This record gives sequence, C-alpha cells and structure tokens, in this order.
Amino acid sequence: MKKSPDGDTANRGSRQARKACLGVLVSVRGMLMMAAMFFATASFAAPSYTDHPRYGGSPRVVPVWIDPNFKQAERDQMLSAIEEWNAALNGVARIDVVTSPEGPAAKQSWLIRRGPGKEGVRELGRRTQSLGSPQGMPLGGGVLLIFPDASAYLQQHSLSLRDVMMREIGHLMGLRHLEHAELLAEDYARGDLACVNEATATAVAAMLNVPAMALNWCEPR
Repeated sequence: MKKSPDGDTANRGSRQARKACLGVLVSVRGMLMMAAMFFATASFAAPSYTDHPRYGGSPRVVPVWIDPNFKQAERDQMLSAIEEWNAALNGVARIDVVTSPEGPAAKQSWLIRRGPGKEGVRELGRRTQSLGSPQGMPLGGGVLLIFPDASAYLQQHSLSLRDVMMREIGHLMGLRHLEHAELLAEDYARGDLACVNEATATAVAAMLNVPAMALNWCEPR
C-alpha cells in the first residue's frame, strides 16, 4: 500500500521538527556547560602575582617529604601549592620536595603525612576545624599532619586540599596565625583567595630579613 504524498510530507515535517528540537537541546546543553566552566574559572582562576626582580644571595631551602600514601590527586594539589609558594618566594627561599625522609637534610626536613581521622583537629581559639597540624622540631623541620579524609568538611566549606596546603606552608615558613582576612587568618581562605597576599609576603620577608619587594604576592583581580 502506497503512502499518499500528503502523508510523506507530514512524516518529513515531523522528522525535521524532531531534529530541530534535538538541535536546540544540544545547543542549550552546550551553553550550560560553557557557563558552568566560565563560572568555575571565574571563581577559582589562578591568582595573578607580581613579578619583582630576583633578590641576590643564596636561598633558604626548606626540604619537604610527602608521604607516598597520599593519592596522586592529593599529591598534585600539594605540589601545586608548593609551586605557587616558590613563585612568591622568588628565589629568596625555596621549598624542595625530597625523595626520602632520610639523609643529610633529614633534621631540617618537614615530613608531610596523612593525619588519622576524618574530622581534622580542634585547635584552641579556632572557630573552625583545622585540616593541617604542624609540629615543629627545636632544631628545624618537623611533621605536618594533613587530614584529607575530612572530605565532608572540605565540601561543606568549598575547600580543596590545595587551599589547606597554601595555609600550612605558611606555618612551615615560620608564620603564626595572622590577623585580618589574610592567608593565615582564623578561617581558611579558599579558591583564588588562598594565595600569598601582600601581608603574608611582607611577614615572610621580615622573617627572612629582606625587603618586602624581594618577594612576590597575589594581586586582587
């Protein structure tokens, strides 16, 4: 039985309408994905740093050893924080990742280990939980416990392991908690706010006995 010309025309029109609807849905989905990528980039874009000339003299080296029990994704976030701090230190000091916790520099090394428990630690005077706990040794170096298993707390506060490391490396450099809304303030900074700002860089420069302009710091966008 042959279809009438009117039936063929109706079928073609129906198919074209379905294709048009499908195309619209694909386009909308694509735009939503692009918008999500844009807002994620805008909120957590890599911070912009100053580019000051390098300061003369030998750098102060801070060796760190990262426990291999960390997952690769966790290690990558730690290394990202270390790289950002080294850019801020601008050759005045340098954080070196060593392959072994033993050797000539062992007494000066910081050993970064996974802390037990899933809730971090409660520190006296802190409103929020601490997800990193440095325990320094009298002659230098020490142990930095990191609590990456506190994933629920990280998610609730929009924090990443990089945010935690940015703060804790400040402690490794010898800084105590700073006042005001800075990197080492009472609460964790997150995203593109978790960067070595001018106040933090100035405090580190004073400890290293160099001008503040010898270091770099992040600038607001």
